[in-house]
Amino acid sequence: MNREIKVKYLYTDGHNWIAKVFTLEEIINGDPFDVLSDSPFAGSKKYKMAGRVLFTGLKDLKDVDIYEGDIVVPENLDDTTPFTIKWRDDLYMIVGDSGHDWLCMEEFIGCEIIGNIYESPLSEG
Repeated sequence: MNREIKVKYLYTDGHNWIAKVFTLEEIINGDPFDVLSDSPFAGSKKYKMAGRVLFTGLKDLKDVDIYEGDIVVPENLDDTTPFTIKWRDDLYMIVGDSGHDWLCMEEFIGCEIIGNIYESPLSEG
C-alpha cells in the first residue's frame, strides 16, 4: 500500500489542545522543531508536546484523516461502543475498551472519529 506519511503532533497547556500535522518531508526538514521554537503558543512555554500519532492512510465518514490513537465508532457494527485505532501485527486495528475486541481496519465499511486517546481517553475497563 502506497500512502502519504503524515504525523500529527499534539500540544496542550493542560486545558486546551493544538494539533499540527507534518509530512515526512517536513519532519526531515526539521519543521516540528521550528514549531516548538518559533510558534507563539510554544514560545509561551505554556504548551508542551503531548504526543505524536501516525496517519493510517484512511479517512472517516466525514473525510477526516484517521490517525493512530483516534477513538472511532464503526458504522457497520450494532454496538456503538467506541474503539481505539492501534498498530498491531503490521496493520492498523481497532480495539474495544476491554482490550480484547480487535478488528482489522479493512473489516468495517466506515467509522466516525469522536476523539483521541490524548484529549478524550477511553475509561480503563
